[in-house]
Amino acid sequence: MNLKPVSDAFEIVLREIQATLEDIKDEAAAAMRSGDFQRARHLLGCAERVEAFRDEVHDFQKRWPRLFSEDATPVGRARRKRRRRRVGIPGKAFRRPILEALVELGGRASIQDVLHLVEQKLKDKLTKDDYEPLPSLPDTPRWRHKAQVCRAALVKRGLVLPSSEMGIWEISEAGRRWLEEHREES
Repeated sequence: MNLKPVSDAFEIVLREIQATLEDIKDEAAAAMRSGDFQRARHLLGCAERVEAFRDEVHDFQKRWPRLFSEDATPVGRARRKRRRRRVGIPGKAFRRPILEALVELGGRASIQDVLHLVEQKLKDKLTKDDYEPLPSLPDTPRWRHKAQVCRAALVKRGLVLPSSEMGIWEISEAGRRWLEEHREES
């Protein structure tokens, strides 16, 4: 079976996504230089989403040849059962620690700094499963991915600001109010 045409197609798609990402970054830089910070913030959000999409396509590219291996997981009942099983602490358990970490770090900080502090705050709750890598992201422990998904949900709820800088998380005033209002729940 010839897998090369699909593998080549993945390479083409990934190159085009990367070129689009570079264009977005260039436009964001130009917007910053011209003082159009709202446009720059929007473009940086787009860049983050495109990067995440690129990573998903890359994961699909890696999975493609594995579909044909002898030990491939069969699709069907066994796979569905595994997908339903919840492993580790729930994603919503990251809400308070993320917001608290941002406040403790001065309101905005790098992803690495925030996640380091979140890990410290949850060290007694994180399980062995939380430290296992995700099948789709073999270099990412499950808990880090859950924290990043939680952060995206916090952005949608207005508790964390959309990124104005790549790799920087920032709490909003609404996020500070939420922490104050839910202080008793810790």
